[in-house]
Amino acid sequence: MTTKQESQTVKVGWANAHLLMREYLKAGHNTMWVGSPGVGKTALVKLVAKELDYDLIIFHPVISDPTDFSGLPWLFKDDKGKAHAVFVPFDQLEALINAKRPTICFLDDIGQSPAAVQAACMQLVHGGNIAGKKIPDCVRFIACTNRKQDRAGVSGILEPVKSRFHFIGELVPEIEPFVQHLINSGASPVLVAFMRSRPTWVTGGPDGWKPINDIANQACPRTIDHLSDTIKMGLPKAVNHISYTGTVGKAMANEFIQFEALANRLPDVDKILRDPMNAPAPLNQETCYALMGALHSRMDRKNLGNIYWYINKHYSKEMQVVFHHDVKGYQPALIKHEAYIQWAVTNGDLLSN
Repeated sequence: MTTKQESQTVKVGWANAHLLMREYLKAGHNTMWVGSPGVGKTALVKLVAKELDYDLIIFHPVISDPTDFSGLPWLFKDDKGKAHAVFVPFDQLEALINAKRPTICFLDDIGQSPAAVQAACMQLVHGGNIAGKKIPDCVRFIACTNRKQDRAGVSGILEPVKSRFHFIGELVPEIEPFVQHLINSGASPVLVAFMRSRPTWVTGGPDGWKPINDIANQACPRTIDHLSDTIKMGLPKAVNHISYTGTVGKAMANEFIQFEALANRLPDVDKILRDPMNAPAPLNQETCYALMGALHSRMDRKNLGNIYWYINKHYSKEMQVVFHHDVKGYQPALIKHEAYIQWAVTNGDLLSN
């Protein structure tokens, strides 16, 4: 009987990956990130490049030939008429060679490229010289790839390629950073509330994300992001189930449809905003999450005090923290509201944990 061999690649949550990628870049070191499809590897590289104000040059080795990294052979004559043969670099390599400020060379989906292309890349990454051309010291390298088990055409990474990176880690999704991304991108509060109540659709559960045989989408951070776009389209309700299923798969679509229906049967939100003392309490935790989305979508300076009164009475401390934390994401101006400040002062011990 054979046993499943555990991966030796260190698993890194999104928040720590964000930190490590930044710090390795600032120290002048190269990193490689492994992860399932749609987990957010490319998005993280682009985010860090923007935060650090680094230029970003993206290579796609999977569509390259080994000779692409040498450039185009060219013959020219000098002033004395003597012929010289040189390699003229293509646009991306030329941009690297001429870089004058901090720059990330991003080798995306390197694991899908043939061994010969990987071998060409490793000359670029280590030593900063290729075909007689010097890569400036201001250039840093980040590589990303899917895992071998993801059925993404990854056969492996050459050992000497791996050793040219200071750090290799497997990026795994986390619910909080993803929820904040949804809020920042203007996602439906109902979808945000659903993700908080069903975080395993983001994280993949204890066994993580697995490929399937069917030609169908399934839930992962990328497709959930697409679901947010689908909701914003405002399609007729009659096709919601079809569109959701085609975006995130049948299982998550069924659960989200049920959650949306629950959100439409919530306690009277208008009564909560108007008279929280006499408004009915949520029936269960799932209702709390759905109602939270509705309250976030309706809150303003006039009713925020009533909303805080209601959640203080009916929500657990843990869920109060979640509500309070997301207020800033939806409406940053409300952090100066008396109710927001008062809750933070009263519950400072919860916020510091």
